[in-house]
Amino acid sequence: MPTRNQVMDTDRMRLLPDRATWPKGIPFYGGSFSNFVAPDGGLSVVVDPRQDLAVPELWDFVNGEGLLHIKAPTVEHFFQSAKAITLEDWDAILKPEDPWEAKRLGKATTLREDWEAVKYNIMLIGLRAKFSHTGLRAILLATRDLYIYEASPTDAVWGLWNPEEGAWTGQNLLGRGLMRVRAELGGGLKAWQ
Repeated sequence: MPTRNQVMDTDRMRLLPDRATWPKGIPFYGGSFSNFVAPDGGLSVVVDPRQDLAVPELWDFVNGEGLLHIKAPTVEHFFQSAKAITLEDWDAILKPEDPWEAKRLGKATTLREDWEAVKYNIMLIGLRAKFSHTGLRAILLATRDLYIYEASPTDAVWGLWNPEEGAWTGQNLLGRGLMRVRAELGGGLKAWQ
């Protein structure tokens, strides 16, 4: 029996053009590069809550260096929780096991005022934490300097496909974030910024 993610991926992939027309590089939708796939043991993220989070109550939990250690099941959980402006919403988004539920809750929360300005950096924080895991780091570094893009059929911000234009003209912020983290880890000289 296919998982929910496999069914959604298969159904949504039908919205994309024939694979022969895809750009060169490494496309993904699901798998190791997805925000919805958890590293073994979950994600351990270290942030400066005054800079990276908009929930003042979290400032009370920083360590001596002014940093907060957050455990999150997936990058998606961390990313969605960073939208929150209340401790109640932040905590609720981190709780569900299902990253799709975390995404639903994140979309329903009141967004922090600076979200559009900080969302890419928040994603980078989550990706750095995820790819600090040895096995996932090896997978990312194995892509060398190839272009990585999310082949989401519906998301022209985080993916490369733009459904409104019917072309590969999306911003590909997730792919760009992966390539930037890869470059920071010493792989792939091109950050494709």
